[in-house]
Amino acid sequence: MRVRVELRRSGGHFIPRYRPQTGFTGQLVSERRKVQDREIRCLRVLCEPLQGYPNESVVGPVLYDVRIGDVMLSSDGLELIGFEVVDGAIHLQEWDVFFL
Repeated sequence: MRVRVELRRSGGHFIPRYRPQTGFTGQLVSERRKVQDREIRCLRVLCEPLQGYPNESVVGPVLYDVRIGDVMLSSDGLELIGFEVVDGAIHLQEWDVFFL
């Protein structure tokens, strides 16, 4: 499914909606990853190349242990809540997901 994902947190700190958002456009993929001794459900974004930079690859975010939050009022998206790993530390993360 093709989506636009905007991160709602950076290093665990909330980013208010009126501030510029870090966003990724691409395919939303569900998978299982082995972390230590167990498999964890996760979602990740297979990012499309940036416009004007067809050979540049963008590494999309990964959201672990995903839960659905609010369904947005416009019904064209939803909020996902989970965890991300940044420099070996685990942080709470929220995504705003818009269907394209």
